Amino acid sequence: MKKSHAAIIGNGSWGTALAKICLENVPSISWYVRNADSASHLRSYGHNQKYLSTVEFARDRIQVSNSLEKVIGESGTIILAVPSAHLISTLADPSILQGRAVITAIKGLVGEKGQTVSQYLCNQGILSDDIAVVSGPCHAEEVAAEKQSYLTIGSTSTGLAEQISKMLSCRYIATSLSSDVEGIELAAVLKNIYAIMMGISVGLGHGDNFRAVLACASLREMSAFLQFQAPSERDILEAAYTGDSLVTFFSQFSRNRSLGIMVGKGYSVSNAILEMNMVAEGYPSLGHVAKKLGESLSEFVILSAAYSILYLEADPRHTFAMLAENIG
Repeated sequence: MKKSHAAIIGNGSWGTALAKICLENVPSISWYVRNADSASHLRSYGHNQKYLSTVEFARDRIQVSNSLEKVIGESGTIILAVPSAHLISTLADPSILQGRAVITAIKGLVGEKGQTVSQYLCNQGILSDDIAVVSGPCHAEEVAAEKQSYLTIGSTSTGLAEQISKMLSCRYIATSLSSDVEGIELAAVLKNIYAIMMGISVGLGHGDNFRAVLACASLREMSAFLQFQAPSERDILEAAYTGDSLVTFFSQFSRNRSLGIMVGKGYSVSNAILEMNMVAEGYPSLGHVAKKLGESLSEFVILSAAYSILYLEADPRHTFAMLAENIG
């Protein structure tokens, strides 16, 4: 790694949480904030006025800029924390990342081909051993409150994974290591889709008994999907798969679950998205997943039901009635 300084790209709730975590272990960070007014406010007052505003930062420990080139140029470790839909436009020249450690905290697919972020970066000339992914049950709101949370660091480089683990471990963050980079990324994509379906069930008035079975069926389907797309020996019960899924299915902080609740209550997808103040990655990810699977989509009954409701405007109540017969 050429430099020890760390940089956060993105100032949403997750980017803000990661900035807080990093500052538990490093003396200062650079922080790319696209909006000039938001960058100015963060520099002046030491808190993010839009997301996790209760988190206070020592202003002399954050170097905030709306110049991506400046932030990356002075940093050896880059943490990507922008919505997946904005990654390509944010990184107009991905080669700027070459020679640096790149950590993706993005839980979505990118580009027309629906690539994982690590696949996209590799195709842009970033070495796989310079890439790590972070995932796990670690909602930003609970990080802000310093509640015990968990992150899995996945990389083909054990050395890089260990280095990132040291940077992100602290009294309220426990870390574990994995080499299953693609599996971790795909699980993070799928759990958001399944969380939308969990939310729809809430909006429709289904009870805990049904949601327990839906959760079990979602995890079985996730395991089958991962073996279909990225065959590997993995323990689906580990935190990066089941743990992250369960918190996204049931937490009050889950934006994908919230989107689903609104759809279940009768909102159109477009209106539900407009009502939300944050991005729900599950909806665009579902479009990518459906395209990737093609005719095989029908083999994954929950994903297929989600696509019918969210993209084909099928009636949620009727679709869930049919789904209930196939998941028990």
